[in-house]
Amino acid sequence: MQLQTANVRTIAKTIMKDKKNTAKYGAAVIGVIALATTSANATVIASDDFNTYTDGNIVGQAGAGTGWSTDYTGADGLNVTSGQIDGSGAPEQVYRGLSQTIDVANGNEVWMTFDGQITLSGSFGYAGVSFFDGGSEKGIIGAISGRDMFGIGGADTGVTGTNSIAVKFDLTDNSVSLWTGTAGSAVDVSGAPTQTGSMNIKGTDNLRFAIHTGDMQIDNFIMGTTMEDVNVVPEPSSAALLGLSGLALILRRKK
Repeated sequence: MQLQTANVRTIAKTIMKDKKNTAKYGAAVIGVIALATTSANATVIASDDFNTYTDGNIVGQAGAGTGWSTDYTGADGLNVTSGQIDGSGAPEQVYRGLSQTIDVANGNEVWMTFDGQITLSGSFGYAGVSFFDGGSEKGIIGAISGRDMFGIGGADTGVTGTNSIAVKFDLTDNSVSLWTGTAGSAVDVSGAPTQTGSMNIKGTDNLRFAIHTGDMQIDNFIMGTTMEDVNVVPEPSSAALLGLSGLALILRRKK
């Protein structure tokens, strides 16, 4: 169900004119307004599920997904297999430009989710998703130095295997929180994160997907400005759900 912010505010004003309604349903109305406002401000920055590519090098294929300004580029290339990034063996890396530069002007948060797995075979290897401002790398969500997991700046999370990864970047203080969950499922971000750290991704205008000496799979990649945009739980907040329930009750009683 999609709610237009203007329509919700009109309903709210009508209800709040009556003091009895204000006392009974004020919290519900506030919750609905919050949900509508959040939805209006939500933006998917970039996404790609890799389902439309032919198996083989992704470079040279028409780029799919949303929020990108270029196709995948890079002399090393990167393979896709059965609808996912599937890099292995020799160094593979590709870059892709974003349609919008990451900046506080577009919101104070960036959320990112994907399914992924890394196995590094060398102590000097690296793999993951890196953020670039032009040709300058700002940080990586991935693995370095022989670690076999996705972490903030390549740090050890202690969680190996194939997982769903959710990352929240706070653009105001450069803090980063990372949660892990079951691959193919929404990540529960209501509890404490698996890992915290810091990274300044402001100014990012292109991303790199790379594997150096090892194996990496990535699928269902999404970046957005709110948790609503990506695959996490809770997706709206409990307060917003309360608001929706309250509004439904109001509308039924007014019929």
